[in-house]
Amino acid sequence: MVLATNGTLVDGEISRRLRDSGIQRVSISIDGATAESHDRFRQMEGAFAGALRGMAFLKEGGLEFQINTTISRVNLEELPAIQNLAVELGAVAHHIFLLVPTGRAKGFREQEIAAADYERTLHWFYDQRRKVPLQLKATCAPHYQRIMRERAREEGETITVKTHGLDAVSRGCLGGSAFLFVSHVGQVQPCGYLELDCGNVRQTRLGEIYRNSPCSRTSGTWTAIGASAASASTGRYAAGAGPGPSRRPATTWRLSPCARTRREPKQGTEKSHEPCPARTGCGCEAGGVYSAKAHSRVIDSVGEARPCSGAAYKVREAHSTSRRR
Repeated sequence: MVLATNGTLVDGEISRRLRDSGIQRVSISIDGATAESHDRFRQMEGAFAGALRGMAFLKEGGLEFQINTTISRVNLEELPAIQNLAVELGAVAHHIFLLVPTGRAKGFREQEIAAADYERTLHWFYDQRRKVPLQLKATCAPHYQRIMRERAREEGETITVKTHGLDAVSRGCLGGSAFLFVSHVGQVQPCGYLELDCGNVRQTRLGEIYRNSPCSRTSGTWTAIGASAASASTGRYAAGAGPGPSRRPATTWRLSPCARTRREPKQGTEKSHEPCPARTGCGCEAGGVYSAKAHSRVIDSVGEARPCSGAAYKVREAHSTSRRR
C-alpha cells in the first residue's frame, strides 16, 4: 500500500505508525520548486516548508517517499527544477500528473497546458529516465505510452523492464484493474478522478471490493459502469482499454460524423470530426487515426459512443447499430 499526502502533518510518530501499518511508500505533492510558487499553487502559506519537513521525518524513519507534481500552465516551466529538488531531497520517484479538470479542479480548465506543451513535456520526461536516479512515471497521460513506443522504435530499443522500468508492463489507465483509490473516509474508487462509490473499507474488506465490485475490472463487469472501449495506436493494452459492450460499435463509428476515420466530407456537409471539447491537448487518438490506423472511442454506461470521455457529444447509441458496412 502507498499513501498520498501533502506531507504537512507528518511527524516522527506519524512516520513510525505508517511504517508499522504496512505502508511501503508515501507520495508527497510538490507543485513548485520554491516556497513561493508551491504555496501559491496550494493556496496555503507554509505548505512547502511543511512538505519538506514531512519528507525529512519519513527519511529519518526509514520510509521511502516519492514526489508527485501536478502540471499546469502556472508551473510547467518549473518542472526541471522540481525534479532536481526531488533528487536533492532523496526521493525515490517522481510522478507527474497532467491536470485533469474534474473534482476540485473543475474550475481550473484554463490552466490545462496546450497540446504542443503536452508533447514537449512528455518527450522531455522520457529523456530524463537516463539522466536522473529516480523512478519516473507519467500519470493521467496515456499518450505517454504512445510516445515511449515511438521513441523506442526510432532509437532501435526494445522495451523491457530493465530499459524502461514499470512503464514496460504498464498501460495508460490502471483504474479498477491494477489500482484502486481509497479516500480519507474509506470510500473505494477506481481512481481519484472517477468518483464512483465502489464500497467502503470500513464496511467491507478491500480484497472483496477489488474482486467483486462492479467498479473493478477484475470482476468482469467493468462495462456496466462505462469502461473505455479504446483501441489506441499502440494497442488496447497500452491504451488501458477495458472490454467493450456486447455488440460491436464498429459500424456506428465508421459512419459517424464524429469519427476521424471517415473521409473528409464534401464542401457544405457536416465536418468529419470536431475539435476536442475537453481541450486537453493530449496528442489524442480520439475518434481517429494515429500511426496504426486504429481508433479510440468510449462507450458509456447507456451505450452512447463518444470520441473520448472528455467529449460531451455522442456519436450514436452503439448498442442500437448493427448493420454492417
